[in-house]
Amino acid sequence: MLMIAWQMDFKFAKALGVVIMGPGTAALTCLVALSSTSLRRLTLQASGSVTTIASAFPALQIIGGTLIVLFSLGLLGIRL
Repeated sequence: MLMIAWQMDFKFAKALGVVIMGPGTAALTCLVALSSTSLRRLTLQASGSVTTIASAFPALQIIGGTLIVLFSLGLLGIRL
């Protein structure tokens, strides 16, 4: 919608689109944050050994972050 409004030079439509899309983006971000913290808490409560699972979470986060960086570098055309 923003691209169409930009091409047709509808300034009011662009501003309205930004205002409407902002709360939707915020709501999705909050939903993802709440679901991830709830899943983490549920996993810790369901497992018998809390220390093993709790120590695995940082490793999974590091692996996930590394994959995101490598994917982003690939999209930018930077080869390692």
